[in-house]
Amino acid sequence: MERQIILELLFLTLSGTALGLLFCLFRPLTGKVFSFRWHYYLCLIVLLRLILPVHVDMGIFPAPAVFSPAQTQTAGIEEAGNAAGETEGAGADAADTAAGKNVQNSSSSQMESAVPTVQTEEQSWTVYRWLFLIWLFGALLSLAVRISNYRNFVNFVKAECARVEDDKIQHLAGEMAEKLHVRKWLWIYESPLVASPVLIGVRRPFIVLPREELAPEEAELILRHEFIHLKRHDLWYKWLLQLILCVHWFNPALLLLGKLMDRDCELSCDEA
Repeated sequence: MERQIILELLFLTLSGTALGLLFCLFRPLTGKVFSFRWHYYLCLIVLLRLILPVHVDMGIFPAPAVFSPAQTQTAGIEEAGNAAGETEGAGADAADTAAGKNVQNSSSSQMESAVPTVQTEEQSWTVYRWLFLIWLFGALLSLAVRISNYRNFVNFVKAECARVEDDKIQHLAGEMAEKLHVRKWLWIYESPLVASPVLIGVRRPFIVLPREELAPEEAELILRHEFIHLKRHDLWYKWLLQLILCVHWFNPALLLLGKLMDRDCELSCDEA
């Protein structure tokens, strides 16, 4: 099982990275034709390739056979027994006693040759088992670090949060939610600890604005930007990316994909 997981993981990370690099290669061309939103959701194809173990067998490359040490040992013994039976049958038909002895020697030599193969398979499974444990430890550690950093950031921002007292902004938020058909109500806060507006929370999201005076036009654009994030479920999308980065923590190329996706997410909201 460990061997299959490691090999599948390597195949997914290589194919997903190749697909992501292909999109980046053609980005100067697609950027002139398609919108930022199109590029943003195009990254979802790469994410699905990185996490879904679905393969299309085109019949070009045969699937490698996976044997366990017990299966290899049984196959070696069966082959040795079959070879011995065929040679013994030929020796009985010829009534040659010396041939029978040669058959027994051949059978024993083939069974002995199967022993190094079994030992090699056992060593290979030991290596895959250690690789699996290393990967699992890295994935869990990466996930724990990301969750801890996010909670620390939320607690840091909440420490100086205060509800926006400006009734115009609250009224504007209500109009924006109705206009964009967002049913979930967003509480609007302000904090001196944030330099730019931010949408926080997955189950109970809220908007945190910098503690500064905002013109009505600027406040409308900011709220529209954050409400579009909420309507498109961008927070869930970003957390899916974080989980995939935890699974493929050993692949630094995917960090570039994550930064590119974050940039397209913000630009697509501005574009909307």
